[in-house]
Amino acid sequence: MIQRAAACVMLAYICMACSEAPQSSAQAPPPAPIADDAAARLDAALAGISPTVTMEQWGRSCAFCHASGNAGAPRLNDVAAWRERVAAGEDQLLRHTLEGLNAMPPLGYCMDCTEADFRALIRFMIPAELKTEETGA
Repeated sequence: MIQRAAACVMLAYICMACSEAPQSSAQAPPPAPIADDAAARLDAALAGISPTVTMEQWGRSCAFCHASGNAGAPRLNDVAAWRERVAAGEDQLLRHTLEGLNAMPPLGYCMDCTEADFRALIRFMIPAELKTEETGA
């Protein structure tokens, strides 16, 4: 019974975290669609960094909000949404991932990720146009 209640609470938390944030009347243009080569991009981001992160892992953690932009999360491949975040540096992005930010909970739903895993997942989500030597790509 306690497990069922805990599962219900966790499901409610996930739904709340990814609920739509209030939108202003001025809407930004929709970001570019998620790349068809997402698995190849993840493999490239992971090369030599983290052998434990997989596309499935991204799909069950980061994708909750970053695939659709729910709750104000920067969408995968959305240059405008990532530009300022990338300018703050990878260490700041990692700190926000570990500590949580806005609707994103600490560890961003990936309770078994290591720091290297998080860095690889962050690098995967940053649009190619914004990648530099600092971000590892």
